[in-house]
Amino acid sequence: MARAKLLPCTGSGTLLGRRLKVFAMAIAVFFDYKRLQRRSKWIKDSAKVDALYEAAHERNAARIFSTICALEGLWVKAGQYLSSRADVLPEAYISRLKLLQDALPPRPLEEIVETVEEELGGKVQDLFTSFDETPLATASIAQVHRAVTLEGQQVVVKVQHRGIKEVILQDLSNLRTIVEWIAWSDPQYNFGPMIDEWCAEVPKELNFEVEAANTDRVRTSLSADASAATRVEVLLPAVVRATQRVLLLEFFDGLRLNNRAALDAHGVDRQRLVEVICRAYARQIYVDGFFNADPHPGNFLVSKVPPHAPILLDFGLTKTLRPAMKVALAKQLLAAAEMDMSALLSSFEEMGLRLNRDMPEESLALTNFFFRRAAPAQEAKAEFEKWRQEREEEQKRAADEDKGLRRNPVDAFPADAVFFIRVLNLLRGLSSSLDTRIEYLEVMRPFAEATLSSELQSAAGPSAPSFVLATPVRSVVDERVRALLTQLAQGGNLQGIQVCVYHRGAVVVDCAGGRLGRYDPRPVQLDSLFPCFSVTKGVTAGLLHWLHDKGKLPFDALVGSVWPGFAKNGKETTTVAHLATHRAGLPHAGTKDVVANPTVVRDWQSMLRLMEEAWPETPPGTNQMYHYLSFGWLAGGLIEAAAGHSYGRLLQAVFATPLGLDGEFYVGIPPGVETRLASLSMDRPTPGTALATALATRQSVTPQPGAAASSSPAGDAPVPVVEPPGPTSEVGDAGPGSSADVAAGVGPGGSSSIGNVGNLAALPLVFNNLFVRRACIPSANGHFSARALARFYASMARAGAIPPAHPGWDRSTETPQKAAEKGGDKSRPGLFRRGVKKGSVAEETPAPIDVALSSDGRLFDRPAEQVFAGITGVGPYAPLVPPESHWGLAFGRFFLPGVSAADQSGGRVIAFGHSGMGGSTAFCDPEHDFAIAVTINKMTVAHNETKAVVRLVCEQLGVPVPASFLLQPPPEAQAT
Repeated sequence: MARAKLLPCTGSGTLLGRRLKVFAMAIAVFFDYKRLQRRSKWIKDSAKVDALYEAAHERNAARIFSTICALEGLWVKAGQYLSSRADVLPEAYISRLKLLQDALPPRPLEEIVETVEEELGGKVQDLFTSFDETPLATASIAQVHRAVTLEGQQVVVKVQHRGIKEVILQDLSNLRTIVEWIAWSDPQYNFGPMIDEWCAEVPKELNFEVEAANTDRVRTSLSADASAATRVEVLLPAVVRATQRVLLLEFFDGLRLNNRAALDAHGVDRQRLVEVICRAYARQIYVDGFFNADPHPGNFLVSKVPPHAPILLDFGLTKTLRPAMKVALAKQLLAAAEMDMSALLSSFEEMGLRLNRDMPEESLALTNFFFRRAAPAQEAKAEFEKWRQEREEEQKRAADEDKGLRRNPVDAFPADAVFFIRVLNLLRGLSSSLDTRIEYLEVMRPFAEATLSSELQSAAGPSAPSFVLATPVRSVVDERVRALLTQLAQGGNLQGIQVCVYHRGAVVVDCAGGRLGRYDPRPVQLDSLFPCFSVTKGVTAGLLHWLHDKGKLPFDALVGSVWPGFAKNGKETTTVAHLATHRAGLPHAGTKDVVANPTVVRDWQSMLRLMEEAWPETPPGTNQMYHYLSFGWLAGGLIEAAAGHSYGRLLQAVFATPLGLDGEFYVGIPPGVETRLASLSMDRPTPGTALATALATRQSVTPQPGAAASSSPAGDAPVPVVEPPGPTSEVGDAGPGSSADVAAGVGPGGSSSIGNVGNLAALPLVFNNLFVRRACIPSANGHFSARALARFYASMARAGAIPPAHPGWDRSTETPQKAAEKGGDKSRPGLFRRGVKKGSVAEETPAPIDVALSSDGRLFDRPAEQVFAGITGVGPYAPLVPPESHWGLAFGRFFLPGVSAADQSGGRVIAFGHSGMGGSTAFCDPEHDFAIAVTINKMTVAHNETKAVVRLVCEQLGVPVPASFLLQPPPEAQAT
């Protein structure tokens, strides 16, 4: 549209008059679309409907544009913002409103000259050798002319519109009134804090001396030396002179960002251009904590000279972030990138963002939406529309569940974040308008990492708190363990850890250290919950043996006799012992389905059906193959069938409540504990080694002949890939170490087999995900504190006797019941208090679970020697267990070192328990009345840190060290 056709921008009118114009325009647009919606219902021709909507877009875009031009002031800024949202708005609005970026009707030259002469104290002809009468651009607050100073320097002269201050302040008042009306009519939409922030910042644009200082500050910062990861290649004009209403800046002859034809004619790489702009803003936000809060296309130029660097303009509207807010925003981005819910919630708290605690997954979804990939306009609009529809459906479901009460996931929004979100939206619109694709999480990640790394280094300074949490020291052994943890931490080998040890009924070690996650610097507490992978199998094994003890689950019985739906597809001869010793022939049952749709793990009943429909890969009772994930659903379904209660309810009634473990002993987390979760990260091996290559490329590494096949306890032997029995198999060709395992992020629990090491790299992303953490996976998804695990095994070491009270254990810890009292969602599947649907294998009933203790106060009724014989698979149970197996009946067996280092099972069984992928472990030695648990969140392959702790404790207490905990050579050496 030619400039001559634009309406004059008067900015005139009373407060009431301006308000009436806004409402008149809004009502006209609203009813125009409403009429069209009704009319389109009766039109069958979709092309005609599209044409009618296009005409309506053109008509209403012109209506809005005319109103903005008549009002000027703040509404121009609103139009500029909308003009940059090519990812959301129809093209008719974009093409019309983008004229507001720099093509508003010019102010009279007489007005411009008068302002310049008043501010600079002289006649224009005395101040400049030349002054172009035709402006370069006219925007909402100022007009820009090109000039040459007396010294011969080419400059731009930015001149503020006369009377604009009063107009802006008037519009802010109008806007505040409108927001107050909205909040009065619907309190959940109270945008007051955001408007307060806007009102505090926008008037600063009216002082060009402030803008000059801002420009100098950003220019100096972005031109400073930086690492390659955080270096940006942009240009900013130097400030020549500034007063409150006039600003002289260095002149750049550049291309307009919204002139696609000119950009293409000069060979500008638009993808690189937008990436550089995004990097510049990431640098301002995450590193400097001071950024331009108004990055609409009119505030950029592009150098005509290769490499066509972006030129950043107009720093009138800026935002300074508090150091704590800058760190919190960095944590937010990195947590979103890693799907780390615990760190994300922590960042929200640090920002001042208050959430409904029973809706944290909506917060993650909302964060990922903010950081979503930018795409070309039409594609971006389709993605936005899809998100909007999904959001409406989710809100409708939530409203139905809450009996019509619609709840907002955000209770309070931090004012500091208002402009941050605005910048993200403007950058996304800019990318869409230039038909580029930007992965914001990847582009901005190096800057967020630099900030958080600096924060962590600062926290680790001379005055930093000790690595080990300051809690009461329980013994000399405890003191020495803490010294070892400090030493390991100094070598960079630990991130977060808990250690708890019971010996002869007393707690002799109870300590924690480090931080909750790679991007979560909060200190680990004694009640922090660590994801422990296959340590979970030991807890599930405890339930199997409790049911066996009560006479409900004979180990020589057929699984189908207890769980009728299981007895088909070649599984009719499978016994409980086959399942308990990983000889059911179903190591990959359900893997294909999980890889195709990972969310299926959240649906307990679906996973049980997959187990029922699976075909064994080998005849039941023949080959022993580690059931890394399937063990949980197989054992869980069997447990529910035998008990008549859900797995979660049984776990709580049998172990958590009698042992006092409530709040720290979960398989699938309940709502309300998210902020106590430790987050997983992967230890990075030496660059260039075979192991490093395997992790980087998600591939397996084949061990050399003679290399140790396994170096960690219980269930760590490498597992052969077994082909399915035939075309009727539901398994496919997936096996441990296969691409399917890698995609699902799974692998043998506790395995340090080099052949499966490629799986480790994917695990943190998968198991930090909130949806996975909520899933009931009784083989791999236990969330425990070390003291809860140690207390569990202290009881097992005494055949179910309940140990004395754990000193210093605060019973006020969050529990499922307390979460429910706070309004926690009881309907979500896969949670601790998950009900079992009617008609399922274990229909939930209100009947209490009989967990009466034996006459001598134990959880088990049988004599201790019979309990231990069943657990370890010796004596009368020996025929049910392969003689050199890593497992007894479901529990892992720990041996004294044998004669042959390659055959650790050559010694006798001295302990039982289970270790997990990455290094967490828990086991007990009944003969020495000893139990230990170590939980870690920086996953390693060799587990040498865990082994060092176990060895130290055992040697100090005179307890035999299991062969599994002998230190091994670095995995790089094994792989090469």
